[in-house]
Formats: sequence, structure tokens, C-alpha cells
Amino acid sequence: YGVSVSDGVGLICVGGGDASAHSQAVFRLEWKKGILKRRDLPALPSACAFHCGALVGTRICVLGGIENPNSTEAIRTFRVLDLQKLNEGWKELEPLPGPARILAVAGSLDGDFYVFGGADLRQGSGEKPERVPLRDAYRYGFGVGWRRLKDLPKSLLAAPSPAIVREDAKLCILGGDEGNQSGVALQEHPGFSKSVLTYDTVSDGWSVGVETPFGLVTTTTLIWKDAVVVPGGEIRPGIRSAEVWRGSTRSSR
Repeated sequence: YGVSVSDGVGLICVGGGDASAHSQAVFRLEWKKGILKRRDLPALPSACAFHCGALVGTRICVLGGIENPNSTEAIRTFRVLDLQKLNEGWKELEPLPGPARILAVAGSLDGDFYVFGGADLRQGSGEKPERVPLRDAYRYGFGVGWRRLKDLPKSLLAAPSPAIVREDAKLCILGGDEGNQSGVALQEHPGFSKSVLTYDTVSDGWSVGVETPFGLVTTTTLIWKDAVVVPGGEIRPGIRSAEVWRGSTRSSR
């Protein structure tokens, strides 16, 4: 449940955790002459998991999450690490103006950072906090700040992140958890959404496109050889898949 981004040199992993603790660690993995090498980068100021993030130019941007497995509140913290200024470490910028959240979808387009949906946390009737699905969206411009965008057509969390940049400068979200199956028994869970939501950055509008052949959540997206790759994820709550899917970023128009 950490954030990972590819910077052209290697794979950078940011935070994450396990059942006992969350991590502050940030490191790059890269292949050199057939050997996988790890290089530590500046650590996060505090441990975090269930956050979202994306690479915006030379900056790694991460937002939200929870600081430890027992956290009952999400955070709105927005942090940035410039890969060309590693000596400056992580900087905490203006927090998200909307609710705190976990499992949001991040996005990066034309030098701006985007945040879509996710879930806030509230005290539930049991020991664990309840998730409150969100459908709000925001864009952050460096030197400009935050701006609220048009809400998603439906609540959505844990969709593969970051959103896919289409050739016509639109951002696509592949499936996700609509948050409407809370309390459903695992054997009766129908799986997660396969619909594709597309955000038009020019008109500030949303459209619903064709479905993907998969419904995977809590995983990442990446571009490899001009194609979108979605590796693994959950097909139902707590059930992981070894499937890897590859598709085109080109529009169907």
C-alpha cells in the first residue's frame, strides 16, 4: 500500500507498510548489468501507507494516507520530493483543501498534480474505522495552488493509480471500488468496477467509456513500451491476483 513511480532510471518506492507498522523508507530499484540494486533516497518525514502519488516532471508528489495500521483518521498532507534537489529532502506544501483521504487516485498532466476520489475515515461501530467513499477531485498547480474540479460521476476508491494520460490530454481511471459493497460477504462479493472514467482537463467534465476486461484495485499503473500495464491487484477484498494486463493509451475516436 505504498506509492511507486518510474523515473526513467528505476522504480522508486515511497512508504507503505505491513500489518504491524508503516514505513518512512524511500528508495530506488534499478537493474545494473543483470543485478537489482537499491539506492536509498530521502525518507518521508513520517511513516505513511494507503497514500497516492505520481511523478510530476522531476517531482514525486504524494498525498493523504494513514501513518500507522491503527490510525483512525486519514491525513490531508501533501509532500513533494524534487529528484534534482535531493539534498533539500521532502517539502510539505499546502494541504488538500478537501477531506482527508486514503486510497485516492493520483494524476500528472502538463506539470500539474491531480487527486481523484478515495475514502475518508470515521469512527465505526466496531474497533476499525469505517471508510467514507469520496467523489471529489482536485488539481494542484505549482505556484498556483489547489483548485477543486468537477466531482466524479460516482464515488471511487482504490482504483489503479496514477490515472492514465490519454493522447488527447485526458486522464482515465480504470475501474475501482465504488464503495457500495460494504458488509457484503466475501463469497457474495461481485468484484470491483470495470468501467473507465475519463476526465477532460479542458472542459472540466467526465465521461464513462468502455469497460476493461478486469476489475483490479489497490495496484499501480505504468507505461511500458507505449502501453499501459496494470500488474496484479485485488479482484475481491483480500484476494490478490497474479494477472498482468496491457492496453493502449490511444483514444477510440
